[in-house]
Amino acid sequence: MSRGAIDFISLMYNVDMQTSLIEMVRSTVILTLNPEYSQIDGGFYLLTDAFERNCKNVPDGRCKIYTNTRVKGVHYIENPNNSSIRPWVRLVIGENSTTIRFDSVIVSTTARAASLIEFEPRSLFIDKYRALRQLHYDCATKIAHSFSRPFWRAENIQGGYSITDLPIRFVFYNNFNTTANSVNDGAFILTSYVWATDALLWSALSKEQTCEKSLQDLIQLHNRSDIRSLVVSCEVKNWCTDQYAHGAYALFTPNQETNLHDELGTSIKNIVHFTGEHISYVHRWIEGAIQSSMRVLMFYQEEDFDVAIIDGGALGLATALNLAKKAKDKRIVILQREDDVKPLELAPFHLVNESQSGFINVTLLNTVLRILVAKTPNILIRDKETFLSVQQISDQSRMHITTDRGSLTADKIIFLPGAFTKTMMNTLGLNLSINLYELPSAIHFRRLQSSSNLTVSTWSFVSANGDYYAGFPQDQSNYLRIEPRINPTTMLTINSPLNRTNKPDQQIIDRMLTWVGQHLSQTIDLTNPIMPTDTTLDSMLSDRGFILDYVPGFEQKLVLGTDSWSSIQYIPAFAEILARLILTNGSSTWSDDYGSIIQDFSVNINGRIIQPEPTPQPNGVANTKNNTALIFSVLLSIYFLLSVDV
Repeated sequence: MSRGAIDFISLMYNVDMQTSLIEMVRSTVILTLNPEYSQIDGGFYLLTDAFERNCKNVPDGRCKIYTNTRVKGVHYIENPNNSSIRPWVRLVIGENSTTIRFDSVIVSTTARAASLIEFEPRSLFIDKYRALRQLHYDCATKIAHSFSRPFWRAENIQGGYSITDLPIRFVFYNNFNTTANSVNDGAFILTSYVWATDALLWSALSKEQTCEKSLQDLIQLHNRSDIRSLVVSCEVKNWCTDQYAHGAYALFTPNQETNLHDELGTSIKNIVHFTGEHISYVHRWIEGAIQSSMRVLMFYQEEDFDVAIIDGGALGLATALNLAKKAKDKRIVILQREDDVKPLELAPFHLVNESQSGFINVTLLNTVLRILVAKTPNILIRDKETFLSVQQISDQSRMHITTDRGSLTADKIIFLPGAFTKTMMNTLGLNLSINLYELPSAIHFRRLQSSSNLTVSTWSFVSANGDYYAGFPQDQSNYLRIEPRINPTTMLTINSPLNRTNKPDQQIIDRMLTWVGQHLSQTIDLTNPIMPTDTTLDSMLSDRGFILDYVPGFEQKLVLGTDSWSSIQYIPAFAEILARLILTNGSSTWSDDYGSIIQDFSVNINGRIIQPEPTPQPNGVANTKNNTALIFSVLLSIYFLLSVDV
């Protein structure tokens, strides 16, 4: 671009060319989202006043507010000779250096203001001081003029803003006098709202000089001689000269997001915490400050559990019940990515067929399992909570789990991620040979009147080319539901649930329609099927088996179960195996039928883990025949021996 084009973009979009490119793009994207802005009638101070009133209403004086009190020091105190004494914080405040003892402290000042606090011992805060010192901060200035009437409306200006190369740069015409009832009730606007170097100019002027110069610019911009006579008052706010803020907001320069961001938000010994918009990725916005505070709130509300079960649907519920029955003293939490109540309502009678064990009413199964879980005091379900990451706590044997709604700790974790198995295990360094498929949800066919006297049960069918279909009895509207199942030889895989198109594959639908026409033409009406409008996800290991085993590298703290629609008939057996893996720390002592088959669910079976580099195979490698059918025959035998207390 030419020099003139670059200058034009910088002027019109107020782009700071010296800032990080990612920072600039992120700020632009936020504005293009067209967010809805809100304001508090009467002024923003009403919000802080309400917080103060609520604080004073907390019983037993447990909430106190010290106003006009400067924080001088934050001193972390611990007794290295006596670990039984809990570390604490000594706060030094006020002109008299009064000291107060706290269990922990949250520093919610700007980064610039935090740099003025004496953090001790200094050795613990070296990296923190460096990050606070190096972080780039911008200035900002707001100039507001109050007028006896909104003159700009005569120019057909209703909100919005003007951009100029005059020192005022941006004029915002929202009428902030929210109590005005008519055009004669008075109004005030932001005569100027500027940032960075534009704000430095006003920071060097007195209030009187700022009000006068900005008014002159406004008059020049509108080319009106009556504006001065309409002025009622003027107010100026310079954040760089504010004795408490010492700057407006953080704005990363190149490489600062990489080098400083994590350190800015790092807590010291989990005792001294830091919040503020500079710690978030949403700089300059109140929302950024709120987001950063959520991280600390997540820490304080963190719950401890013995076992956490990630997703799993019916299998997760059954496993939790099995664990609770075997170990009544263990506290169990189930984190469900979605609330499965709504899907159950959409499928009032959903059956899965298994020729040797009958029909499974999935709706009833899930409903009963949830009722039983609700009646079990040591099991907690947290619906609509998505797992994000897990980390082993360095000085303990426990695992720290982060979700989109908070965090928790657990001694052990069972992962039953279903369609998310591949992506979730990749975050743990385990690259499984498992494929994810996107299938049309179902086709609905109306039954022919001539077949109304026939009883149609749940069925499944595998054709010669590997196409696999399942059918379900008619619902109250006299329709039959027919769904496809995975056929690895003809279906395309997707890399992640995020790549889900929710558009049914027409080739799969065409094959279904052809098969239905060949086999069910005497039972259903082929002329007006209700075609699927969405898709479902299902996954399958490359060897078509299942994994019920420990995740390598985590000292038997993490257990993985790969399940799918084709494994729902094995839920009681799978739940038993998963519970045993949690409670026994291995299967070497299992002397029953489970012990004889558990090795067939190992994650280490050849081909289940994709190695980063090919390993040379020795001569004479034994034939690894797929024993999946034999395994599940044994499982079904065990299934019949199980007593499910529902």
